[in-house]
Amino acid sequence: MSADTPGQNGPMIGDPLSLRQPKVRPMSDQRPPVQHDPRAIERYGDVMRRQAAVAASLSGGYSLWNGSWEETFGVLPEGIVVDAEATSLTPDGTLRLSGPQVTRPIWEACRPRDPRQRRDAATLTRARAAYQMLLTANVRALSQALPPEQPAELADRRADAAGARDRPDAVLRIGAGHAWVAAHVDPYIDGLGLDEPGIHQVRARERRSTAHYTGAAGILAGDVSRHTGRDRDAVLGALALSAPGTEYGVAADLMLGDLRWTVPAPAYDEARGRVEAAVRSQFSQLRPAGQSSEERRLTVMAAGHGAAAVGRAAHAELLERFGTTADAAPTPRREEQSDLFRSARAAFGGTQPAPGSQRPGAQSEPGATLPNRPSTARRPDGRGRG
Repeated sequence: MSADTPGQNGPMIGDPLSLRQPKVRPMSDQRPPVQHDPRAIERYGDVMRRQAAVAASLSGGYSLWNGSWEETFGVLPEGIVVDAEATSLTPDGTLRLSGPQVTRPIWEACRPRDPRQRRDAATLTRARAAYQMLLTANVRALSQALPPEQPAELADRRADAAGARDRPDAVLRIGAGHAWVAAHVDPYIDGLGLDEPGIHQVRARERRSTAHYTGAAGILAGDVSRHTGRDRDAVLGALALSAPGTEYGVAADLMLGDLRWTVPAPAYDEARGRVEAAVRSQFSQLRPAGQSSEERRLTVMAAGHGAAAVGRAAHAELLERFGTTADAAPTPRREEQSDLFRSARAAFGGTQPAPGSQRPGAQSEPGATLPNRPSTARRPDGRGRG
């Protein structure tokens, strides 16, 4: 459904067609006067209509958003923070956004200002954090898979995406998503057409409850990038946009790299299974409760580097056993048409074996022609979905 079309739940809250400021609970007992500024309404409405399309264009993914959003209210964290709990996705594809943390700061940033003056640092920091949380909400609704052809499939994907964060093993997916968002919030703001001097210079800290997930995922992605030569942001995107429950398998494919083309299927699958289990085990140890700052730092480093070390060891073992070319052509794998394979392919840029490294008759991935795809991954046909 187009982002310009109201969702199935009725008119979008904050839709400029309603000619009213979004319903936001005041942050104190004193309700501020409502100001109906047509320019602010138009700008706010444009931001909220385009926010999913801009996120999809940055990631090369497909948005499952249904075109509607609603505001929520709850206990606020102290200070200005990027709060993972400030946004969520419902099973029908509606974005739920915190009024005080997301929609209100965006509304304030959309209000006209004197062009000779900048907004103060606190206002800019709140606005940047709000846009970062809005992008986080959209990442939850993004998929690397091709657009569904049947309504039932779309409904299933939305339900899976909505429940992805509640899985006990979702640590890697959450961390990769937040790390990818942190690296793309500036182009996201620019893509929304916002001209706000100073917003790219301020920063808001991430809420402690998820910061260690982000750190470990960033370490793992950086190691994979150095080891394989692939773009770090593309690795994070492949992990964050993988089908729920497949992110550890995607991580294993990323670490083993092009060996999928040259190693016999049984040996590759065995190594892949070991790497997948090891990465899952390392990230399952990330629990912030009761840890000091130094303990959290060491836990994050141990998880990220430990997972990466297992992948490097498995890669080296396969190279030692089979060399750069396999003794037999790889057996075509069923997962090559799955969401998992598409996610891994997005980070690898659709790579295929180097000339001469594949035995005659071995199967290459159809359409795999780009040796190094940038982080804003595009399909070879230019349609922008990996």
